[in-house]
Amino acid sequence: MMSQIHSLPEIYLSKKSLSLLMIYLSGFDDARGRFGIEFEDGFYPNGLLKWIISQLKVEDKPSLHFSNLILEECNNDEEKAFDLFFALLEE
Repeated sequence: MMSQIHSLPEIYLSKKSLSLLMIYLSGFDDARGRFGIEFEDGFYPNGLLKWIISQLKVEDKPSLHFSNLILEECNNDEEKAFDLFFALLEE
């Protein structure tokens, strides 16, 4: 699913935007939970926030969602943040 969203964000999100991606994934995760669907490796890997913090080499800000850290790194440019999110996932 993530590779499809990465390839064609306009179809799933209407435009390339990290915030829209997080909203989409949040809804997907909510539906998954309501229907009792489990993924072998989990939906968000445990420790994703700490991993992103280490990749971006920023201070731990536990009150922030990891997408906010990526947006900050990209000066709130949604498109650049979208690309950075997928670059981090591919590392």
